[in-house]
Amino acid sequence: MLHRQDNPAHHGAKPLSAAIAQQTQKATYRLPGPGRLQPAERITVSLIPKAVADLQRLQDRTGLSKTNLVNRAIMLYEFVDRQT
Repeated sequence: MLHRQDNPAHHGAKPLSAAIAQQTQKATYRLPGPGRLQPAERITVSLIPKAVADLQRLQDRTGLSKTNLVNRAIMLYEFVDRQT
């Protein structure tokens, strides 16, 4: 796997994680009250054990919430799928 600094396509471009974070922020709206955010849609999913372990490792490594990581994963999958 190429790291961002090894991939010439990333020089001068906005990092994918920043683009995904920007989209994640657009997917929410403010409720009355200071700093309260409401998700655009709530869903319940059943994860296989490997996905649970991977999600926990990502959460431990990044400090991001499970919700944020799942939102980013879906947007990343959609981005990759759109390229094919």
